[in-house]
Amino acid sequence: MVRRLTLLLLIACGILAGAAYSLRDVIATKLAQRALDRVERIAADRNVQLRDLHFDEAKFTGPFSIALVELRGVVLAQRGLLADEPERLAFAMGRVGVSILDFWKGRLLIEVQNGGVDILDAAWNPRGERIYGVTAEVEVYVNWLHPAESALTLETELRRLLREGRWNLAARITGEVHFKLVDKWHDMTVYSLSDGGEMRLVLDRADVKTLAEDYPVPLTEAEIDLVSQHPVLAPTIMRIAEKAYRAAEVLRRRDPNLPFDAFRHVYWSYLLTKRFGPEFAEQVTDAHEIGATYENSEADRRMDLHNNAVGRAWALAGVPESEILQRVLTDEHVIRSRNTVVPAMP
Repeated sequence: MVRRLTLLLLIACGILAGAAYSLRDVIATKLAQRALDRVERIAADRNVQLRDLHFDEAKFTGPFSIALVELRGVVLAQRGLLADEPERLAFAMGRVGVSILDFWKGRLLIEVQNGGVDILDAAWNPRGERIYGVTAEVEVYVNWLHPAESALTLETELRRLLREGRWNLAARITGEVHFKLVDKWHDMTVYSLSDGGEMRLVLDRADVKTLAEDYPVPLTEAEIDLVSQHPVLAPTIMRIAEKAYRAAEVLRRRDPNLPFDAFRHVYWSYLLTKRFGPEFAEQVTDAHEIGATYENSEADRRMDLHNNAVGRAWALAGVPESEILQRVLTDEHVIRSRNTVVPAMP
């Protein structure tokens, strides 16, 4: 009798274990979907829409960990992650794992394999640019009672990462950046480094030097360093310089007497300031004057630095872009020749 009861008990336990095992993926799917629904609601409270958010599979990978396979979605934001303007991004992640490292402290580990972001619509980035092949490990802290606060912190850090290439969360990231410059598509490696207690992203310097070979104006070593240290901003930095150079080329073909360098530097600095603010714009333009790899006299350098300052001042004063050319031709504060004495700024 005892043997029979024991056998029945073992059979019952086996059936329950089998049922639990077969249901675990169902449970994982339900939990994952509920979590994504909560993320959508929190995002909506932040004026961010998450659309077509879905995954192919969810499964438990440990007692305190879950993985989503082929997580995809579209992000629509009035205040974008890349700039304070509307944007639409699509993301796809081959695998996303979430593990609870310390429940009481709300410490989580998020792991991403084969992740990517495609730019669909953004003010400063053409359609088709993307970050792909991303592998990442990120530690985050969650307040279980107030998850929206934790989401806000994560959003702030993510925005800082995408705009400045820096954030304060413990992370390891590698990936590739695919962007268009000088009518060509380029791929560059990006990876993370620890820097003074925070993490920052950098571009492979050799990739930047290779890119510079196709650039209209030779890059100085200081410019190569600056571009390498700002991987998220790099495409826009270089695209703005290309835009200013091409605009100056078009105008010079129409009028050979155009003060080419004066217009290019004023317009370049103006655009940089409109996009990044005066401090970073000055860093970019100053790097162009440090250790120039092409012939550039001291008079040229003084003229360029001065006209860069004029461009910043006009951007801050709200001068319309359509007035830049006429002002360059007539404004007394613009240096149009290297032989001109540097005038005082307004």
